[in-house]
Amino acid sequence: MKKALLLSILGAFKGERTIYGALHILQGKKSAQAIQDSHFYSLLPFYNLTPQMTRIDLEKLTQELVHEQSIILDEEFAVLTDKGQEKLAEFAQNHPYMTELNGLKYLQQTTEYWLRLTLLIQTATHLIIKQPHFVPVTSNHSVQKWVKAQIKQNRNGLDHLVHQLYKECDAFLSTCSTSQATAFVLQLSSPAQIGLTIQQIAERLQMEELNVAVMHKATLHRLFNAFQTHTFETLAICKVNEQTFSTATAQKTAQLLKEGYTLLQVGNKRRLKQSTIEDHIVELALYDSTFSIEAYVTEQEIRAVDKVANECNTLKLKELREALGEEFTYFKIRLALTRKDYLNGSTTIIR
Repeated sequence: MKKALLLSILGAFKGERTIYGALHILQGKKSAQAIQDSHFYSLLPFYNLTPQMTRIDLEKLTQELVHEQSIILDEEFAVLTDKGQEKLAEFAQNHPYMTELNGLKYLQQTTEYWLRLTLLIQTATHLIIKQPHFVPVTSNHSVQKWVKAQIKQNRNGLDHLVHQLYKECDAFLSTCSTSQATAFVLQLSSPAQIGLTIQQIAERLQMEELNVAVMHKATLHRLFNAFQTHTFETLAICKVNEQTFSTATAQKTAQLLKEGYTLLQVGNKRRLKQSTIEDHIVELALYDSTFSIEAYVTEQEIRAVDKVANECNTLKLKELREALGEEFTYFKIRLALTRKDYLNGSTTIIR
């Protein structure tokens, strides 16, 4: 599956970014370039999918893709062949859950949420039958402390808690594929069963281990998205507070902007170049879709950038500016690109 993931990213890059840019996305590198590429090239589903991947792994996979005639490699840049495009289409068709992933948005929530939920289910199902002694599914102290607090705070009784957990899991999993639901349930521990590992589930389902891991992550991200439109009150108690991923220096700029300072005033006050402050604005817009950019770029300009990017089939800033004209600064173009995914079906995209 790693090869297919790499091929997907290289296909989106269209030879405009190096193969190492693909590596940084798969690793979940917290650099401005990796974050920007993930957004601009609509690659958020691939962010942090293989954090342990190395340069050696990447170069080996790249050479295999070259050998299979799936890509043409020119130094560090790759473009897909017709054969590569066919493989890409086949992968997308066979793995529809990929579109539900958002590795950046849910980067630090996914693992902790799952630990909380699985331990809560294990604890509640044991306590309800008076079996307080069991080996917890996680030794994470903060998660154990959180679950103990939830059990103590539960005022409706364990019967109600277990019933609601079952009811809501059943309702949610009915919206997922059979494989997703199976992988979800098989990992749960209770007095009746010991949860299986991803490796064990992969063997049972006759799937690649990475495939199962990615599929399960997509299931959780689907659940997180469902919290916004569905009432899963019991499942939602395991939610982890969203954290900001923007840098401390960008946050300082954001605070000054909230206080009414202009970009020029922020730069003067912080003794930073205007270009640095502009970098902060782009960073804030990338990390937070609700961050208002209307003071710096109009909705009409955003649509103009998107139109030219589609017509020229490129996201290279230099080429976009040449096509748009000198009145479009690199700052405006970069900001506009942070909102390109909100254009379809959105009436207000500058927020």
